[in-house]
Amino acid sequence: MTANDLQQDLTAAAEAVRTMPDHPDADTTVTTVVAVEFSAATPAAVLQEAAEWTRRAPGCEIHSAAWAREPALDEDPPECRLTVTVRFP
Repeated sequence: MTANDLQQDLTAAAEAVRTMPDHPDADTTVTTVVAVEFSAATPAAVLQEAAEWTRRAPGCEIHSAAWAREPALDEDPPECRLTVTVRFP
């Protein structure tokens, strides 16, 4: 992620908030989450990378996780990926 990506995400979140209707009886929440993607050759290595990162970011709350196996053109075995969405309260 670059600083430009972060700025675009914050701009999109601000626009979502600006376009929300102002109704006192509505219960609407707009949140921003961060997606962190880990990749390695094996599922165990991916989990190890994710565990090490969460130890360095003790305040993060993981909201979801998704696995993917990406076959690379000239790699065997395929690359494993774990994407987690997190929030820092």
